[in-house]
Amino acid sequence: PYYVIACTDSLKASAFRHANLCDYQISLIVVALLLLPLQVRSLHYISYAGTLSTLASVCIVTMACTVLATVRPADADSVDEAYAATLLAAQSNATTLWPSVTATPAGLLHLYGAFAQIIFAYQGQSMYCEIMREMRDSRRFPSAVGAANLTMMVIYLILNIIASIARGRDVAGFLPDALPDSWQRDFLNACVAYVTATCYIITGQPLHRTLLLVLAPRAEAVGGARAAAAWFGITTSMLVASYLIANAVPFFADFQSLLGALT
Repeated sequence: PYYVIACTDSLKASAFRHANLCDYQISLIVVALLLLPLQVRSLHYISYAGTLSTLASVCIVTMACTVLATVRPADADSVDEAYAATLLAAQSNATTLWPSVTATPAGLLHLYGAFAQIIFAYQGQSMYCEIMREMRDSRRFPSAVGAANLTMMVIYLILNIIASIARGRDVAGFLPDALPDSWQRDFLNACVAYVTATCYIITGQPLHRTLLLVLAPRAEAVGGARAAAAWFGITTSMLVASYLIANAVPFFADFQSLLGALT
């Protein structure tokens, strides 16, 4: 559900920014777009989408750093009034379990929420066994995961330094929101939507495979159309459940932040 929410928010801020659509309508479009790619059952083939996702992430980081470093707000001492009004309206309509950050900037819940986001940024441990299973040489996994995490740490550090220098304490928690209203911001949100959708496909694959082995072990053993039909039923059911939870539970994003800190 969290990936459906994140992908919906990104599309709402880019492709459907001027469309008169509600969140549940945009998330329904997200579900329709995810249905076909979810039918790929091998991480080998999914890795091609992952490669494009990596390139999209590079575009996000590079463009965000470039814009933040070169484009200054019209008034460096204040935020654009129209943009501030948009942020205020979005915050007033949001449902959150956390108290106002500005009210207690150094409070325990605020610090815990920030720490939870740091932990969630490095999430992926649920995929380790599945990745090792499909590697040509699983003995290389420790060095691969070490290099991947080191690369992420360097990128996160550089991005945070540039964002802090360019915007200081006013930098937005969701980086594209820190950019001025332009085509770059729309493009970054579209890239974020693709990366998020790819994350849903990759992280859901082990769960779908496990459910297939539990619910339809004979279909998995036989393969062919029978296994494909069972896989379609499982992925579709999980996708529909994600859609319903994402739209029916108003505080799910906050709940996901808590889960991210505990997993």
